[in-house]
Amino acid sequence: MKKVIYILSSISILVIAVYVISANTNNNRNKSLTVMDYVSINPQSDVTEIRVKKVVFDEPGFVVVRETLNGKPGQIVNSSKLLPTGVSKDISIPVSEPVPTNGISLNASGRPFTVKLVAVLYADNGDEAFNPSQDKPIYKNGKLLAVSIDTGLPVTSESVIPNSPNSTDSSSTQADVTIIYTDAGFDPVEVTINSGDTVEWVNQSSRPMWVASNAHPMHTDLPTFDQFTTSAVGETYQYTFENKGIWTYHDHVNAAREGVVIVK
Repeated sequence: MKKVIYILSSISILVIAVYVISANTNNNRNKSLTVMDYVSINPQSDVTEIRVKKVVFDEPGFVVVRETLNGKPGQIVNSSKLLPTGVSKDISIPVSEPVPTNGISLNASGRPFTVKLVAVLYADNGDEAFNPSQDKPIYKNGKLLAVSIDTGLPVTSESVIPNSPNSTDSSSTQADVTIIYTDAGFDPVEVTINSGDTVEWVNQSSRPMWVASNAHPMHTDLPTFDQFTTSAVGETYQYTFENKGIWTYHDHVNAAREGVVIVK
């Protein structure tokens, strides 16, 4: 009987040891994977569709094409259909018109800014439809799974994702001017600041607030001046103005509410 117990104990210890070794091996393998092991793209330029060679999802998700403008987050261009867990290859994401993946454009003041396109992996929240305010970008080992479409190389999260944990434009910045948003609108409606100053908007209304540059709804006058999401009552949004000019803006949720920031 003792011999049987000894054999069973030895087998149990062996099984546990094999499991631990296997788990450690898998963990080490995951830690050694790079961003481009999860999303791979051949460099492309001036495209009417984005072509993705391969993506790997641990759960169903989307490949989302986003702009970066002067190294800061821009608008979402389009997304793929819902992709399953595992490996997907040869994904095509159309764009409405030919888009340079790396080019120069002008904002409303005539100042040039660099536009780049980036492919980012997002996890689906379960509704099987892409929603930028609910679906979340995917990180592995602290790295955003995102690559530049014109180079195929990884990019930093703060240049792609609004309010990224690594962003220097986070709400921890000391604001130079504060604007209160109420049910009556922005107060004050107009402020004058210096280039490099940070403005903070505080939502004290009874509804969500989404501060964004004119013109509604595309926010093209100063495309980086955009929350890309909403602030609930009591929450805030900050933006640091670097370009001089007269920047009109609105609440994307209620576009009739407008304000002006004059940057000297």
